[in-house]
Amino acid sequence: MAKENQIGALWFPKSENPKAPFAKGSITIGGEKIAIVVWKNKWKEPGESTPDYYIEREAPREQGDRPNHVTQVAETMNRPAQSADDFSDDIPF
Repeated sequence: MAKENQIGALWFPKSENPKAPFAKGSITIGGEKIAIVVWKNKWKEPGESTPDYYIEREAPREQGDRPNHVTQVAETMNRPAQSADDFSDDIPF
């Protein structure tokens, strides 16, 4: 492929983690470089006419960017999240 037609590149992960994406890389469209992640469609059944892979923008991870699971569950249950200090060693029965 001629260099002027290239819009990006992908790399396979070095991780053995089964949750790792199929590939990562970037594409350049209109002068904007966009980081992307490619995920294999693990729900595809043989013979289905669904995509084999999905492409997403890669969201940069920053410290503290990861959601707090306890807070998410509490919000889902419409309850305030409790800290470890809110619990006692007493058995409730």
